[in-house]
Amino acid sequence: MKRLFVCALFAAMIAAAFAEPKNALLVANGNYTSFGSLNTPVKEAKELKKSLEKLGFAVTIVENAGREKILDSLLDFQRAVSASGGIAFFHYGGHAVQVAGKNYLIPVDADIPDERRVSSRAVDVDEVMASMQGETNIVILDACRNNPLPSSSGRSATRGLVMSEYKPANSIIVYSAQAGKVAQDGIFTPILTKKILEKKELGAVLRDVRKEVFDKTNGEQNPGEYNELMTPVYLAGISESKPQEPLPIENPPAPEKKKETPAPQNPVPQNNSDKTDYLALAQKEREAKNWQKAAQLYQKSADQGNAVGQCRLAELLLEGRGVGQNYSKAMELFKKSADQNYEGAFYGLGVCYEFGRGTWMDYGKASEFYQKAADKNYALAQYRLGELYYSGLGVARDKAKAKDLWQKASANGSQEAVKRLKTANF
Repeated sequence: MKRLFVCALFAAMIAAAFAEPKNALLVANGNYTSFGSLNTPVKEAKELKKSLEKLGFAVTIVENAGREKILDSLLDFQRAVSASGGIAFFHYGGHAVQVAGKNYLIPVDADIPDERRVSSRAVDVDEVMASMQGETNIVILDACRNNPLPSSSGRSATRGLVMSEYKPANSIIVYSAQAGKVAQDGIFTPILTKKILEKKELGAVLRDVRKEVFDKTNGEQNPGEYNELMTPVYLAGISESKPQEPLPIENPPAPEKKKETPAPQNPVPQNNSDKTDYLALAQKEREAKNWQKAAQLYQKSADQGNAVGQCRLAELLLEGRGVGQNYSKAMELFKKSADQNYEGAFYGLGVCYEFGRGTWMDYGKASEFYQKAADKNYALAQYRLGELYYSGLGVARDKAKAKDLWQKASANGSQEAVKRLKTANF
């Protein structure tokens, strides 16, 4: 009976996921009149349309569009999503350019002799963001190619795209390459099209996409993302056989818990009159897995200015345990804790930057924060920093350095580091 109940529960969750309204707009530009033609966007969009329709999306595809057609399609999309709610999904394939810190999609018939004409003849990506009116919003830009403007334009516009300042509520914005970097044609979207059908949380899907793109381009291309989703998203439903991989902030090894409990120097402002040890109370609730009560007590500890309390509350916000998932708030608390030189907060910021939680995904910054925590002998940071060195993400690839970090992490109680020392190819 129990097994039947579990199966029924999974079936209900999957049915609910597919019953949610899902609208997608795909804009694919390849046949340019004034810029180099692109062979892949239209073909890739058609394949992506098939995958999305399998997931229950109502899909509109716009091929080789001029500026007015793109703007009209965005307006129609906005109206449809506003009426239905649910998930809004936008994908663009084609030329784009970054000028003065803003991103622009280039219509196929655009004549742009210099960057002064970009704002009036291209489509500001903010127009895309404004059209995303869903309860959950997914924006994917496979447009991080070299600056397509003619050399005579002065070309102060830079290569690749930048992180958009205007972001829809409860959204994730995905770029086929990191900020300021260039994407190769025909790589990112086909991998996404295949992976998006897997029964995994969207963040796990994108991590798989990122790894495959990285491997396929020999480390030259790393997709980037800015993730402000408040709840997990399962486009293809939830796997019944395998739990989803958590962020590495979860379940730190036992030795780490013991080392993190003591508060760092001066964690509580001297003018705070409430001397209750909310941190100790919260730790007990956490050990008992009373997450909501733990979150409430960590909040009181954080309000006292306690660096450990701030860090622990940030972890719960990152995981969505006992409190609503809120990446921006988590990062804010990690920063406050890090300002007090707490190693757990350095690690938390590293996770935020590595996985794009509450900020633009940036392996370089992730490695910097992991290094700060690793210097304080923080096992989880030593392990994650070792992964970056092993893969060459954000740092020069150095397997010897990775091995050294994993050995230190292993000595400090990281079981993941123990496994990597056995499986890695040194």
